[in-house]
Amino acid sequence: MVSLANISGILLQTRYLSEESEHAIRLILIFLGMPFMILSWYMFYRFCLELSGRKVSSLFNLVYFLAQSILFLVYAYFLIRILQFGKDLYDFVMPSLIIAYSVITAIITFGGFLSILVNSRSEYDRMVRKNNRLLGYLYIGFFIVQILLLNFSIGVPIASLVFIFLLFSFHVIPIFLLNIYLGKTYVEPELLLSLGDMLVHFAEKYDISKRETEIIEMVWSGRSNREISDSLFISLQTVKDHVHRIYLKTGVKNRVQLINLIRSTGP
Repeated sequence: MVSLANISGILLQTRYLSEESEHAIRLILIFLGMPFMILSWYMFYRFCLELSGRKVSSLFNLVYFLAQSILFLVYAYFLIRILQFGKDLYDFVMPSLIIAYSVITAIITFGGFLSILVNSRSEYDRMVRKNNRLLGYLYIGFFIVQILLLNFSIGVPIASLVFIFLLFSFHVIPIFLLNIYLGKTYVEPELLLSLGDMLVHFAEKYDISKRETEIIEMVWSGRSNREISDSLFISLQTVKDHVHRIYLKTGVKNRVQLINLIRSTGP
């Protein structure tokens, strides 16, 4: 919501507007954007709870929207006062808005992340736990950058524009990054059940050694190179060398292509 003030400042700094008019337009734009920001925070927290297998309680809904409504009305009061008394009150309210946005965003983000982290411990599927946590880390990093940009964007048009881009990329960027990661590493859980039948024929067809077969089994289960190294008590570089030879023998370029090739080979 505060970003609307930044962009309006960039667009409205002309000789035809007085400083008081510019301030008023900024604050009115923030006021108009507040309901959307309140709903956005709520939907993010609800998304985190549902991702961890929980639902938002009626009590939380009541407390959240009541508290946000009070904040909205308080801001409406200050907006009217600013329009009456001008610059002195503006210099107090604007930094307060930035602090309020930063604090609320931090609470909502870390609250959602903790929900994912705590509840993922009871998730049976290891890959689901790992991917949920990764998404949480991406959101944490995303919001830290966003808040830092906001607090250093006053008087810096480039920082303001970057912050605005991140604000409107609220969900797009973290989910896009997760999608790239899943495209290289994720294996559908139902495929894990039939690995034993398929791998024997696959190893014979592509001249896969016993050690390479062990590594393929772990790749199939979603383990990283580091985890494979720890499980087999071999160096990380040795794991990478084995994986590279497997890729050369099979003609694939990544883990997903390897899994798909094994699946298409059949038992």
